[in-house]
Amino acid sequence: MKFHDHWKAVEEAIDSEGIDYFAKRNVTAEKLFSISDRHAPLVNAIVDLKPKSALEIGAGRGVIAIKVSQSVPRVLGVDRNPGYIKVETATNEFLGGNAEFRKTLNGFTDTYDGEKFDVIFNQGVMQHYSDTEIKKLVFKCLTKCKTFVFSVPSNKYKYPPSQTPYFEATERFLTPYKWKKILKGFKVTVKSYSHDMEAKPGEVVKGISLLITVRRK
Repeated sequence: MKFHDHWKAVEEAIDSEGIDYFAKRNVTAEKLFSISDRHAPLVNAIVDLKPKSALEIGAGRGVIAIKVSQSVPRVLGVDRNPGYIKVETATNEFLGGNAEFRKTLNGFTDTYDGEKFDVIFNQGVMQHYSDTEIKKLVFKCLTKCKTFVFSVPSNKYKYPPSQTPYFEATERFLTPYKWKKILKGFKVTVKSYSHDMEAKPGEVVKGISLLITVRRK
């Protein structure tokens, strides 16, 4: 099953069953939060800034935004896919989170009714764009926030065999040096971190991701 087909099945089930979806499939809070636990350096980098507001562009499953909402008063997660919003909202309710999720036509150019945020963040999004697009998107983010923090797979990143067919060919696995070169002109820090990958039983795979923090000079 391809990634988008898998998500469509989840969306339809949650649309029909609501938060009962999780109990019926023995999905626990611990299992869901394992997603944010894998990217704890990203969560910690956001929380350590002590922001009053945070925006996640491309919230995906919503779990990282929900985890951040345990420490940050105002967390908004946005996505272009309305089905994702249903999943994120149900997950937020199931986990007792304080995040809000909203559909957007383009998370990077949305005006958010003029609202600004202390931090904008995302995970596994920026690697889908070209060098030129990345520069433009980062610039747009920094018109709405003080700090943009994101996590991307590094050049040493490999998906578990069972997960490889899910993901799109647009992903670019870049070195820290390449990211710094793309973001020249901004104040940038790049750190690497390793984490367990979501995989089938018996697949033990470590992912190497990059934590990138960007501010205006």
